[in-house]
This record gives sequence, C-alpha cells and structure tokens, in this order.
Amino acid sequence: MTFRTQVFEPLAIAALAWLLPGRDAIPGWIARASRYLLAVSLIVFGVDHFLALAPIGTLIPPDSMARVLDRILRGWIHRRGF
Repeated sequence: MTFRTQVFEPLAIAALAWLLPGRDAIPGWIARASRYLLAVSLIVFGVDHFLALAPIGTLIPPDSMARVLDRILRGWIHRRGF
C-alpha cells in the first residue's frame, strides 16, 4: 500500500463522517476543516488514478471484450452523426 492509500483514504472517510450529522450539528470550524480535508483527499485520489493508468492498461488483454465493445460503440456513434 502506498502512502496515499494509508493516509488519505482514512482521512476522506473521517471527513465524510464529520460532515454526516449536518451543518447545524457540528461546529463551523470542523465542518470547514472536513470539507478542505475531503477536497485535498479527492484531488490526491484523482492524481493517483492518472498515475495508475499505465500499469492497469497492461492488465487488459489485447483480444478482450472491451476492444470489441469499443469498436461497436465507435461505429454506432459514427452512424448516428455524433
């Protein structure tokens, strides 16, 4: 597990748990801090997904159903004029 997974995943879950009771049930500084922590965690998750594209792409075999579906959808979209 990477540092991002060990730190930012529990941090995002905690931020969501703090926001769950609602705006009036918690102090304002906790609500603001949890929103910022959640925003930072989501940015880190987004960057992590783009960094993991290359290793994940090697897991898909070249003759997979995803390629067949991709060709079907591209033909359908082309015929529809999108």
